[in-house]
Amino acid sequence: MLSMQFVKTLLLCRLDANRSQMLGTVSHELRNNLSGVLGLTDVVANLEDLEPAEAQELVTMANQQALDAIEIVEDLLTASRLEQAVLNAETSPVDVNPLWGPHGSWHIRVAVLYVADAVRLLRR
Repeated sequence: MLSMQFVKTLLLCRLDANRSQMLGTVSHELRNNLSGVLGLTDVVANLEDLEPAEAQELVTMANQQALDAIEIVEDLLTASRLEQAVLNAETSPVDVNPLWGPHGSWHIRVAVLYVADAVRLLRR
């Protein structure tokens, strides 16, 4: 059977890997949107023979790219607030025996213990 320390280490590694992957994905998405805004506004600013309707279409596209970037940032801020709420939430002991009864599955017991340990580790 795996030691609790080993499981804790695995959980922390997985959390760290997920966080790193998320940051990479978000950075890529933000860069794409901001590059789109810069490219579109550069075209509008530097093309002298651009028709007003074409310019308006490019500005609308740049605006949508900026709105998409803002949505990504808002999602990040929401995720950060939720993480802080979990980390700062007050906890109290809970009797989990009713979840599995006297003859319940050991899988459920182990899962409950792992989740409880993961929460404790995240709060450190």
